[in-house]
Amino acid sequence: MAGRGWGKSVLLQTTAIQFCLGYKGKINPRSPQVAVILMPWMKQAIDIHWQALLNAFDVGGSLRHWVKKLDKSRYRIDFIGDRPSLMLRGVHNGEALRGINPVWAGCDEFQDFGHGFWDTVLLPALGRNRNYSATVIGTPKGKGSYFHKFCTEAQEDPDFFYLHQTTADNPHFPKENIESARRRMPKKLFQQEFEASWESFSGQIFEHLQDHHIADELPKAFRTTWMACDWGDTHPALVVVGQSADGIYYVLDAWHSTTGLTVPIDDHVSKAVELARKWNVRRVFCDPSRPASILEFRKAGKKHSIEGLQRSVKAFNRIKEGIQVVNSFFYQDKLYISSELSNEAEEVSFVDELRSYHRAVDKDGNVKDEVAPGQVDHRSDSLRYCLASLQFNHLTGDGHNP
Repeated sequence: MAGRGWGKSVLLQTTAIQFCLGYKGKINPRSPQVAVILMPWMKQAIDIHWQALLNAFDVGGSLRHWVKKLDKSRYRIDFIGDRPSLMLRGVHNGEALRGINPVWAGCDEFQDFGHGFWDTVLLPALGRNRNYSATVIGTPKGKGSYFHKFCTEAQEDPDFFYLHQTTADNPHFPKENIESARRRMPKKLFQQEFEASWESFSGQIFEHLQDHHIADELPKAFRTTWMACDWGDTHPALVVVGQSADGIYYVLDAWHSTTGLTVPIDDHVSKAVELARKWNVRRVFCDPSRPASILEFRKAGKKHSIEGLQRSVKAFNRIKEGIQVVNSFFYQDKLYISSELSNEAEEVSFVDELRSYHRAVDKDGNVKDEVAPGQVDHRSDSLRYCLASLQFNHLTGDGHNP
């Protein structure tokens, strides 16, 4: 991990070349090994890495004599002898590793890779080769982000070598430019971009969520408990919230599907029955977009004699106001989350999800006042449904008795 301008991309290119030319293993004739430089988008990979590779391996390049074939249409270089080819791929086109057998991977701007890419896509692909290795580089993108979690775990894993460098560690980067940036940029942004520091990033939605809001000990009893539901097709979610005798809210339990497959409504109902019974919920606040699914919850409540599930209703769903409610409760220390939801055995815990929940940015990098699309956010939405519905009803006296 390093600050802007330290030389991450040059390091990645150099490492890729050294790996390919110095390769000592055997090449599989049926599925030849390759080395692949990965970036979030293919255009990025071409713009940042391809010309530098051409300078080394095209006609007139100092390493031209190592080249067997240079394919400029596929952005691939084949080498003489038993050496893996070197190629470029983009992660977000859905075909990053399709049809190839990677023995080395270089991940550039890893902070912008998708959640779980390392564990669910890259590592299984690399693992086909005993002598695989990888280089992962990037710049911090806020505490609680996927990259933050990855780096934290890497520092404790003996299979990783972790390096943290600032922009100033590059002796060729003009010091006066660093000082100019320090004067002009917001402090947190400068620390993130030039000092590779994990900051609460600009655009983070729940910026008032702090470490002390993760509760190891919960009250022994609750005045009331509720459940909230976000439908989704592939990532439905449920969240259970309890209120203590002194009016403090606690997130007690959460579930969401991680299979990536369409979840039948019967499976969702079954999980709702389980959690509603476990926590004796008074009511369920549901994503209002599917009235028919709300009726299924009510039917299940009647069938299984669970009154709280029978009281399933449409949730308050004005997004900005709901976000303000959740953030306000964190700020006032009126909302806490069970620590069990920060140590879940899955790629993104609920706490990670809340911390990485962020606003969209425009093409110039300016933060927009809207939620960024494509996030893992179904549990976050469920929490918003619950707390905003309770708060809206309390303030207006409108609708049902919570």
